[in-house]
Amino acid sequence: MLLSSIRQENKYIAVKQLHDEQQLSIVLLCAIAGISRSAYYKWTNRKETKIEAENKILIKEMVKLYEKVDETYGYRRLKRNLNKKLWKKFNHKRYISPYENCRFKISNPQEKEALRKVYSSTSQRIY
Repeated sequence: MLLSSIRQENKYIAVKQLHDEQQLSIVLLCAIAGISRSAYYKWTNRKETKIEAENKILIKEMVKLYEKVDETYGYRRLKRNLNKKLWKKFNHKRYISPYENCRFKISNPQEKEALRKVYSSTSQRIY
């Protein structure tokens, strides 16, 4: 899924949520979001594509596996394990986008700090 389509979908979702929760005008919300009203209604009446359905399954399985391995796998190991489990070979790009969008991040701040430290084998002093 392209990044621009993800951004557009986020706009449609925001308009739908604000309309449902606060009963704001769809015309006003679409104008603020910079989308046309007809495009919003077309989006609400669309059917889910095969790729979107596969992505939902993929994300669900990614989250399950990621939690099972205590958040130690990166997208490459997730890809390798899920390709075996799902019996389908997805391209690495199919894993990167959901991986970044679902915000798989390190939860322990000490681990983040350890990743930031740079160790060099030689001295960086200039004599």
